[in-house]
Amino acid sequence: MPPRWLTKLSQALAVTIAVLVLAGCNPLLGDPITVGGELDEIGARYSGPADNWIEIAVSGAASHAVYAFALILTGDLTGPTSRDCADPVGAIVPCRITAHSLQTPNQRLVTGDGSEFVRLMTMWPDERVGVVIVCVDPVTFELGCPTTLRTALRAVDDAGAMVGDLTPEAVQNADRFPDSRNPFGR
Repeated sequence: MPPRWLTKLSQALAVTIAVLVLAGCNPLLGDPITVGGELDEIGARYSGPADNWIEIAVSGAASHAVYAFALILTGDLTGPTSRDCADPVGAIVPCRITAHSLQTPNQRLVTGDGSEFVRLMTMWPDERVGVVIVCVDPVTFELGCPTTLRTALRAVDDAGAMVGDLTPEAVQNADRFPDSRNPFGR
């Protein structure tokens, strides 16, 4: 039986590690889950000041054309439906509003080597943002992201300074499309 002080130290370390794992971070690194074979998705819940941007960078797909768009389901909205999104070239445009979600109006091209972040849409505290990724092989034109794909999501203000925290969230369709690449379990 270990000494009492060692048991107490082990318990304190376990609590500290659990708090660190559950705490949000910015940027949030992850492996997206494949949904339906041709699309990958990563989800995050935002905590921080209102009216800030979600951005994405991807790595592990330098040989592919990578496109991303963001959406927030209507039930996850805490801010207004009238808000800013980025168009394919990064200009600020209104987000698209549907009966079920708020979306970026178009996909954004994202470099697959992790060298840059691109803006997608503004978000408010406690909103769950889903980012959908589509990869295209430029030689075969086949859809599907390589298994080496990694994502980095970050929350930034208008000037590009990181703000708030992002906490991993399971993707909306994880029950329908189980995949061992889902790092957030469900």
